[in-house]
Amino acid sequence: MKKRFEKIIPPIIESEGLVFKKVEVEKKDGKIALTVTIDKKDGKVDVNDCSKISKLIDPIIEEEDFFDGESYLLIVSSPGS
Repeated sequence: MKKRFEKIIPPIIESEGLVFKKVEVEKKDGKIALTVTIDKKDGKVDVNDCSKISKLIDPIIEEEDFFDGESYLLIVSSPGS
């Protein structure tokens, strides 16, 4: 599953002028947590960047049904957070 995310997510992030760093999928308290880490070439990632990427990625996760209908938590963050 992680490889599918690593194939689909980076082009979306890069299309917004940001840098894909990593994706992690893990279970936290019985729920699936998907953490996507982004960065900027020049400057710092802010909450608006994270929000924008979250809004772009979330519909794709739903459409592709990555988690077979299970609920999940999508976290988009920067390396420094």
